[in-house]
Amino acid sequence: MIRNGAGLELLVGGAEFWSRARPEIESARARVLVQTLSFESDHSGRALTSALLRARAPDRRLAVDAFNELFHSDRLLLKPANLRNRELRREVLGTRRMTARLERAGVRVRTVHPLGFLGHRIADRNHKKVIVVDERAAYVGGINFSAHNFAWHDQMLRIESRGAVSFLAQDFDGACLGRAGPLHHAEPGLEIFNLPGPGNHRAVQPVLQRIASARHSIFVESPYLAAPFTDAMADARAHGAAVTVLTPAENNRSFQTAYITAVARRHGFELRLRRGGMSHLKAMLLDGRELLLGSSNFDWPSADRLPEYIAAVGEPGLLAAFRERVLEPDLAQSDVIVAAGPPCPGPLQPVERQVALIRRLAKWSCGGEYGHYLRRNGSSGS
Repeated sequence: MIRNGAGLELLVGGAEFWSRARPEIESARARVLVQTLSFESDHSGRALTSALLRARAPDRRLAVDAFNELFHSDRLLLKPANLRNRELRREVLGTRRMTARLERAGVRVRTVHPLGFLGHRIADRNHKKVIVVDERAAYVGGINFSAHNFAWHDQMLRIESRGAVSFLAQDFDGACLGRAGPLHHAEPGLEIFNLPGPGNHRAVQPVLQRIASARHSIFVESPYLAAPFTDAMADARAHGAAVTVLTPAENNRSFQTAYITAVARRHGFELRLRRGGMSHLKAMLLDGRELLLGSSNFDWPSADRLPEYIAAVGEPGLLAAFRERVLEPDLAQSDVIVAAGPPCPGPLQPVERQVALIRRLAKWSCGGEYGHYLRRNGSSGS
């Protein structure tokens, strides 16, 4: 855990994040706002429940995406084998009991982004993870309150800035009311881009343009990297930037490794697989001077539909912490499987066509907008 003068801290791993957040939640005086994709009755969910119950703040709220009604422990509850799984059923029942206990104690619990009739909006999730404590601090990043997510390699950014905290609190209020909050916050060393869901393809354009404008190097670590972010990276590659992609060798989405391998060869990226279990960490370092991080996996759901946060950090202390604690050790723990080289254009591979089909099905399921990042030589691929 390293802090700098701008009030930013990089917290790597669930244990480090929670050791920082828990005492702040418990000592909150006015408000605690927590938003998560997953909230489960394992050690992480019970720890959050305990902290919210201990907190004396009069305004305690928990927003959980309706994803939690269909998935627990990274498993689809409606799958026949999971319907018969007693341990999984006990966890679901335990989550309901935790929720009821919180509500009895005065914590307002809200399910956001309902699934719709027969679950037809299953792809339309709120992917944000955020904690706001009083006026003094907020956390954004990729860690959910589920045991497997806490165990994965991941990170959170702690922000100690009244302006940023107010911005994130306003967006939390909007999520609970089913509307978008403010879309952009900027201060020295920090910008936050709020991708609201509908309208994402407009809100994400400044981020894509920054990626495409990199001229020396791009390092990106993500489990689910995809277009249009890879298209913007390809533009940077075409102008001479070296592009290194790092993704987990053990991925919970089995098709992803084959997909990103095809994409890396197509665009001439170096691709490295990180050993040591699942990594859910997402970060992109541009020219060594700006770090993008948050809840976005830098994939098509982020650009098309999912509400997300992408923070852009230029504060030197935090950049140094990222290099020391994430970039260098993760590179050392990885193997090159696609060497950097000239792009290899050609017909889409089967796995690329599969991803493109999934993207179109998600558009049909969610309705609304479906934007592409337009490259200089035409529309994006998958």
